Amino acid sequence: MTTEQYDLARRGSRVSDLRASANDNPANTVLTALRDLNLRVAGSKLVDITDIETPFGDVEMTIRTSNRQQPQRQYKDSPLILRRRVTYHGQPKSTQLEINSKPLRSFLRKTLDGYPLLNLDSKVLVFPKPFEPLFYNASAIDDYIHMLTTNEQSPVETKSEVESTPIQPLNENGNVILPSPEPHRADQIELETDNAFQANMGHFLAFQSFMDININPTRSEYRSLVEDQRVANFEILWTLFEPGARVIEQNDYYIQAYLVDSSFLTEQNGIGIQVVDCVSWDYDGTYYGPKRKRFHIDSFPGTKRVSALPLYPIRFHNEIGHLSESQLLEALVSRGIKWRSLLKNAYRHYHSTAWIFRDPLEGKFTEKAIAPSYVSGPIILDYETHRQENPSQATALTFSNAAKGYGHALRYFYEGGFQYEDTTEGRNSQNSQNAEEEDLTSPAVVRGFALTEQAWGFFLVEHVQDWGHSFGNSDMLVLRRDVKSLILDMISSHNPKIDIDFMSGKGRGLIFLLQGPPGCGKTLTAEAMAALTGRPLYTLTGGFLGMDADKVNRELRLAFERAKAWNAIVLIDEADVYLASRDKLDLQRTLLVSVFLHRLEYFEGILFLTTNKAKVIDVAFESRITLMIPYPRLRSEQLSNVMRGLIISAAKNDPNLLVDRVVLENMDEYLRDDRASWINGRALKNLVKSAISLTSAQQEIETTDGKIYLGWNVFLMLIRQAEANRDQQKEIIRPLRRIRRTEEEQSGEWESTEPAKIHREHIPRQTLGEDEVDALDSATRKSREALSQAMNRDP
Repeated sequence: MTTEQYDLARRGSRVSDLRASANDNPANTVLTALRDLNLRVAGSKLVDITDIETPFGDVEMTIRTSNRQQPQRQYKDSPLILRRRVTYHGQPKSTQLEINSKPLRSFLRKTLDGYPLLNLDSKVLVFPKPFEPLFYNASAIDDYIHMLTTNEQSPVETKSEVESTPIQPLNENGNVILPSPEPHRADQIELETDNAFQANMGHFLAFQSFMDININPTRSEYRSLVEDQRVANFEILWTLFEPGARVIEQNDYYIQAYLVDSSFLTEQNGIGIQVVDCVSWDYDGTYYGPKRKRFHIDSFPGTKRVSALPLYPIRFHNEIGHLSESQLLEALVSRGIKWRSLLKNAYRHYHSTAWIFRDPLEGKFTEKAIAPSYVSGPIILDYETHRQENPSQATALTFSNAAKGYGHALRYFYEGGFQYEDTTEGRNSQNSQNAEEEDLTSPAVVRGFALTEQAWGFFLVEHVQDWGHSFGNSDMLVLRRDVKSLILDMISSHNPKIDIDFMSGKGRGLIFLLQGPPGCGKTLTAEAMAALTGRPLYTLTGGFLGMDADKVNRELRLAFERAKAWNAIVLIDEADVYLASRDKLDLQRTLLVSVFLHRLEYFEGILFLTTNKAKVIDVAFESRITLMIPYPRLRSEQLSNVMRGLIISAAKNDPNLLVDRVVLENMDEYLRDDRASWINGRALKNLVKSAISLTSAQQEIETTDGKIYLGWNVFLMLIRQAEANRDQQKEIIRPLRRIRRTEEEQSGEWESTEPAKIHREHIPRQTLGEDEVDALDSATRKSREALSQAMNRDP
């Protein structure tokens, strides 16, 4: 239902009745119907007229409502005109108030200064129904007219203004009384001035009468429903959305604040729809600025609680939330400040729900679908690269009419020259005047790339965490000290701008090839170097890249461009298939290797490749590899240090984890035995992790103090299981549902008589204290340094 149809319905008239009573002359139908409407005319100075349109939209005739036809120009100079427009067949189309009165226009220019979408400099002020500017400023209008009638002061203009701009007397038709060429006597001048004042006062009284009839009933309904009961019906829904008002949209995940730009009523398929245009503050990768969003609220019967609407003023939030209005405003502003700090290629950590861009299903979508997903791991926040790769999801900034002076950008717009705020400029004192509005309406989500999921997405600002660089991985890295220092120095001093190749752009990358058996620390080396240098680690696998040459070429191009933008280290794990020698009989492999070689040639960043098949590497890679590092199998002393480092790290991260001393002693003995030949660095990590998990699961049932007592019996059971599966070469230890403690295991007895040096006595729950853990950590570091020095002396 449109506003015009609703207006007719409230007056007991229906459009169908108008059409039913039509005769050969449609104009007579309109005249008769309007005469029966009993439309009220507000005062003698307000002219209520109706324009009748032709089927082509032209005005065929203008009539005084409920009166006979008159020439259109008859009402041109009337002080106030209520103009209704209907179609040729009587269908209501629009209603507007036109103000020609000079004192009224002067008063409204001052009262409504800054109101959007309103031309206050026009010779005729036009207010379309439902007259929103007059509704929102009705109190100021009432106060001023009351002051005029009480103090009998000249409308709008002060005494000085009257002297400089004499009042033009008007006749009863609203026309200016031209002065007589003969000189006036003093009493005649005073009489004409009084007549002019009375005429101007009549304009204000007629305007007040119009307000009483057309605005004040809506104000009364607003106070009764919205203010007193906190509910609204669809007919007065527009009153909630004053331009510049702070409103919020709430869903299951976050609250987003906006400023109202404008609102209007429309319909679709006969259903009324309240449209609300809002603006928020956003960023497109280069500029900050306002972004528009349109909301549609379908009509509903009866009344609805304001806070149950999809969009509502922020002052109603405390009815459904735990935060008061002031607390919510403070939280949203704080979130906006954090959002602004995350926009410059930030390397962060995230643990929460995110909206990830998924590849479209084949033949179903042309654009990537966005699906909620739980993300846990490192993320890169980068608007510019996101915009380049996903133009359909890029932020589209726009100017707005929300409120004069809204933000830096909007202030430029209202002064006649809109421009965005460049991110290269900081906020100065002038820009900070509206910083609160910008922070309040900043997005609840930030755009970025999930390194684990290898996908772009939207991440909740409040769950983005600073990336605390952990150097624990580098401590557990078993690598000769001089080799580790060499890698670090090469990474730190790498400068891709240095170009010594004959062909510009080639050979600028720093490429390491790490070769050795599984579990010797190849992947850990790349992780440790990324942590030590504070760079993101962008990991690719053969499963992700695939075997299709076109896909590999495309994915490598994207990965290398992203790594350059993020200053990241790229790791291609298990790159055997891309490094293998080319075969004349295998065209696909030849094409794949050629694509890989080409991408390496023009890569400008830092790349780690890992392989355990060094003998099959194509000879062409030798000239493209900056440094090739062999990794021998870990010795028992090195594995002992890795094991202690893992246990110490777990104990420090979880204060409830208590480690039995016997675990360290027996593991040292076992690692020196030939039976431990199946253990490498990765298997040792899985062993420690599984032991802690199984112990925790068992003791959640049997203990109530929340402590986790990590004893030797759990390690013993897992080692037996691994040894039983050794013939099948399984490094992944099968989980056990429950730890079944036998007397033999409780006492620490070893079934086999070998190795003889295994400690047989099990001391239950004689755990390492905090000081002992620190001392053990220090001793382990010294042992690791001694091993490193010994490795340096090896030929």
